[in-house]
Amino acid sequence: MAAARRNNSSAGTAAAAGKKPRKPYKITRPPEKWAADEHGRFLHALLLFGRDWKPVAQFVGTKTATQVRSHAQKHYLKAQKLGLGAALPPRRPCCPLSQPRSP
Repeated sequence: MAAARRNNSSAGTAAAAGKKPRKPYKITRPPEKWAADEHGRFLHALLLFGRDWKPVAQFVGTKTATQVRSHAQKHYLKAQKLGLGAALPPRRPCCPLSQPRSP
């Protein structure tokens, strides 16, 4: 019985030793504030393209689609907090509309 316990405990340390070490977290670019002209282009692009982030990012010109999406999320939260939610474009549906099945 004691031998079985030793085998189990040594197997646990071998599994832990076989794990890959984590890469250190590295910030590639420091976060930048949005300039007033960038935010203005962002708002204009929202009117033109809606929630399609790649064209919005191309229109802004200085931010990536990920940065635009993050900025939009914060913008929408602030607008809802101030009671301006009715002026925002509608959200995309979370799930594609299911097609009716044919019998």
